Amino acid sequence: MRRRWLRSALTASLLSLTLAFGCAWKGHIKKGDDFMVAANYDAAAAEYAEALRLRPDDADIAAKLDAAQSGQVEVRADHARRALAANADAQAIAFAADAHAILPSHPTTIALIDEVVSVTSERAQQKAQAQEFAAAMAIFDGISARLPSASGRVRAATEAVVQAWVAQLSAAASEAEAAGRRGSVLLYRAKIADLSGAGVAERDAARDQVAAELRYLVVVAARSADVGARAVAAALLGKVGASLLEVAAQGERRSATLSLTLGEARFSTDKSTRAQSVQYQSGTQEVENPFYKMAQDDVLDEERRLVERENEVTKQEQYVDQYSADVAREGDTPGVSTGAEQNLRNARSRLEAARRSLTDQRNAVIRAKEKAASTEQTTQEPVYSTHSFSVTTHTLTATVQATATLAHADGRPELVFDQPLSISAQDDAHAAQSVAGIAEDPLSLPSKAELAAQLHAQAVAPIAAIIDDSFAGYRQGLLVEASAATDAGEQLELLLRYVIVDPRHADPKTVADIFTLSGVPNASSLVLGGG
Repeated sequence: MRRRWLRSALTASLLSLTLAFGCAWKGHIKKGDDFMVAANYDAAAAEYAEALRLRPDDADIAAKLDAAQSGQVEVRADHARRALAANADAQAIAFAADAHAILPSHPTTIALIDEVVSVTSERAQQKAQAQEFAAAMAIFDGISARLPSASGRVRAATEAVVQAWVAQLSAAASEAEAAGRRGSVLLYRAKIADLSGAGVAERDAARDQVAAELRYLVVVAARSADVGARAVAAALLGKVGASLLEVAAQGERRSATLSLTLGEARFSTDKSTRAQSVQYQSGTQEVENPFYKMAQDDVLDEERRLVERENEVTKQEQYVDQYSADVAREGDTPGVSTGAEQNLRNARSRLEAARRSLTDQRNAVIRAKEKAASTEQTTQEPVYSTHSFSVTTHTLTATVQATATLAHADGRPELVFDQPLSISAQDDAHAAQSVAGIAEDPLSLPSKAELAAQLHAQAVAPIAAIIDDSFAGYRQGLLVEASAATDAGEQLELLLRYVIVDPRHADPKTVADIFTLSGVPNASSLVLGGG
């Protein structure tokens, strides 16, 4: 019966799950219908799509989904036309792309794409005629990327804009080169390569030229006898990231000179002692074995049970005697089982069981006595003692006075770092404590040379910070000069120099100002490398 019940319960569970999933599509349909009434076509389409997933062959659901998607397309067409009216061409292209993703062959989608491409491409050509090439290319690139089906319609116009922009950039590059504005040359050459794929060699040559001119070279001077200063100087050497900041041991056209002194490290030692205690086993002592008492108690318990079993046998023997006398009084009764005979059989059966139980209990008493006899009356337990000993903490400290003076070739004030630097190492030591079984802990401190090397490494960061401050001041000066410049070409060159010397740390406002002056967007990525 239990097995059949389980099978029935399982069947009911499966049935309930089937009904739940079977009815779920109706809930999605209900929600979809409500959303359609509210003209929320995106939400309605999502509900109908889920319902269709559950019932893929339902034509009614498919029709509802098609109606909702048609509503989605109509809404996006309305948004796109509003965007066109507001001259928001990128938004209009995006809405048309959304409509194409929903229902690419819908008449409204086809008409919308045609309208958006016609209006925005015409505006792009107008911008190109006004030499707003970046804006024109943004429109054409948006059409090609978001509406690939219409890319062929604007290919020729796009190429014409590229050619016109390249021609303008080439003229601007030549003019900048004649004026010695190498930063501007790099910007224009990089954009030409970016647009046409041609002129890569000219772009790279312009990049090399401007890098050589704008390299911010800091030469570190350290006396040969000053081991620490030479170690710090070696750690500072090299180019810093993608910037034109470079630290070297020597070089012409240096922008700044860093004079570095560390001298020899001074060492001091200190030690402090503290007491430490440990527990150790100092011996053993004999104590009463608790298991012996338990074994003796077990013997008493088993002997008590033995007496109970013996009494039970005696009682059952009495019953047998009583019922035997009853049977004798009744005499011979052939073919008939009397009550006295039945009582006698039962009494004999109980007597036999009581005798077997008595035998088992006698064996249990024997086993308990054997266990008690084999259990030790006493046992050994450990004795613990406290041992105290001295631990000495040794401290080795290295100290050096780090002095760095950075002098600028352009006459800016010197930057100075003059601070003591120190580093310490500690270790505990103690002798072997044989009585407690503790091994010796020998002193293990770094050597003075190792600690001095760590101290020199610690000095690198603050010295590098001075160099970074010098470089930042140089870049800030370019911005100040750009703000004061009255000639647009000179201002553009100074802003570009600010970006070129460290493209990854160009603030967005400066990049936007460069775009305003040159018509070239994304200056920092263009001058960084690779176009």
